[in-house]
Amino acid sequence: MEADKAADFQARGAALELLDEALRAQREQRINGSFSALDRARRTDPSLPGVDVSFAALALGEKQFAEMRTAAIAAKGKNNHAAAASVLLGMDKWIARGPSDREMSAAADTASGYFSEAVEADFFHAPAWFFWGEVLRYSGREREGHLHALAALHRFNPWDSADVLTAKIVFASAEGDASSFVGLGVDDGSPWVKGIEDSLRAAGSNAGNLPAALPSYAAHRTMGALAEDPLFAAGLGNPPQAP
Repeated sequence: MEADKAADFQARGAALELLDEALRAQREQRINGSFSALDRARRTDPSLPGVDVSFAALALGEKQFAEMRTAAIAAKGKNNHAAAASVLLGMDKWIARGPSDREMSAAADTASGYFSEAVEADFFHAPAWFFWGEVLRYSGREREGHLHALAALHRFNPWDSADVLTAKIVFASAEGDASSFVGLGVDDGSPWVKGIEDSLRAAGSNAGNLPAALPSYAAHRTMGALAEDPLFAAGLGNPPQAP
């Protein structure tokens, strides 16, 4: 049992190194090297998160559509980055569309089915909403496309980011004696950010001048904007209808 765990650990480490090698090769435009490293990573540790969908994305970019489909379907089967895999399959269907209006409409419907699968797997997967909106727009459904693009914009700027930014301000102010943040004069609305403050103080961090009220006003504003997102309000079962 222990030997098996050690072997699994070594395989995961080797596969991660190969994944790093693949990404480095891709940045350096060594596409064959990237494919080779990804293929070796998949064989070294087939359960490595992201390896199948990385292979699929690279294959799509290189117009190797059969290889892309095989890798994306494998990712979905393992529930490994399933949302991204569905997006790639949807893009594949749209790229392969025919020239006529009927073929374009059929391709848009099929691609939309994959994008719908993607947002069912991860409702906040922004690329799914973005490409869904683009497909709808180019197929003549401008109003629906606009709504999906708006939903993508909302998800590219996640609404829980106000807490993340506030936490960063807490850490930065602890390091910088809080001189840049005193007097912000906003409401404190995040229990976990308060917990970070308390932990810093308990650890003896130089956080004595942390302002009592840290910025959570962004959370109030973004929640208001989110309420105006028709796709969020309608829910997956009730997509907004074009007028």
